[in-house]
Amino acid sequence: MIYKGSLKITTLPEILHSICMSEATGMLVLQLYNIKKKIYFEDGKILFAYSNLKRDSLGDVLLREGIITLEQYVETSKKVVAGLRHGQILLREKIIDLKELIQAVQKQVQSIIFSVFDWSEGSFEFIKSEKRKESIKLNITSSNLIFSGVKRIEDWQVLEKVIGSLDNVIVKAPNFNNKIGEIKVSPEETDILSFSNGKKVREILRKSLLKNFDTARILAGFITIDVLRSVKQETYKLSMLTGDFSEVSFAVKLFNSIFEELFLYLSKRIGTISGNILVRYFNEVEAEYPEVFKNISPGVSGKINEDIFKLNFVNGNKNEKVFIEALFSLLTSYFRAIEESLGRKERELFEDKIKKKINKMFSERKK
Repeated sequence: MIYKGSLKITTLPEILHSICMSEATGMLVLQLYNIKKKIYFEDGKILFAYSNLKRDSLGDVLLREGIITLEQYVETSKKVVAGLRHGQILLREKIIDLKELIQAVQKQVQSIIFSVFDWSEGSFEFIKSEKRKESIKLNITSSNLIFSGVKRIEDWQVLEKVIGSLDNVIVKAPNFNNKIGEIKVSPEETDILSFSNGKKVREILRKSLLKNFDTARILAGFITIDVLRSVKQETYKLSMLTGDFSEVSFAVKLFNSIFEELFLYLSKRIGTISGNILVRYFNEVEAEYPEVFKNISPGVSGKINEDIFKLNFVNGNKNEKVFIEALFSLLTSYFRAIEESLGRKERELFEDKIKKKINKMFSERKK
């Protein structure tokens, strides 16, 4: 998980998803010039949000919604002091009831969070802390909130950081079935899912009945919460070249060397927690390919036991393609671990490095 950095490198939706995946408790502080906003988490769930902008305050939300009058807004604003919120005053004076307060607070929190989804610059820092006592909490899942927020983004530069090149290929994430169950999907979004797998971004845009930008926002939303993944065309082709991996033993040896290199790359930058991070991503793929990874646990360096892997192949259906796909899915998942820990640029640098390594191993094998 990324703890501190610039929004020029990554995007807020990706940061939010990373924190949710890590099940962390604490506060994400976002700052752009003199604007400061905070998002609070409890066990990876988005709990509450704060903004130092007056227009984001609860009183302003209630006024704009027509729930309180301007006169009530002005008079009660004068009574706000440290430790006594505007909503509490309005509730105490029976200007609003508890139901109206809860609805307004939830709308206020979502509005604050959505307002920073378009930020393409500024800084962020996640500060771990104890659980926060908050009487009114969001009634929307974090995945749904992030997905909804991405679909509101107006800046293509932000979406591009998530989607990548128009020639990238969209594939289903390893844990697709579980992830898709966490969000509400419209018929139009379901339609896009039905023809996206294995297609280039530009092909999906052409086929979709929605406007290009709306389709791009939906794709970015699915990618951010890891329902879909966007991979470079060269990497996708590699996963399809099962003929070149004529032996499972060669494949697992190749991927294990990559896993070990990936672990070293990650550990040099974020320390000893790298192994735990990779285990989490391994478990995600293991759930998708239980027969392939039966009785296998990733080693400290991210490698898997080659003997057990080959034994599973012999005792299973001996379908090379499935076993190679599983290794590729694991590699893709580990790439995402780099991206969520260090940023997209670091992932791209490592992918380029691995591509050269694969080409070299192929050349040596053909000799």
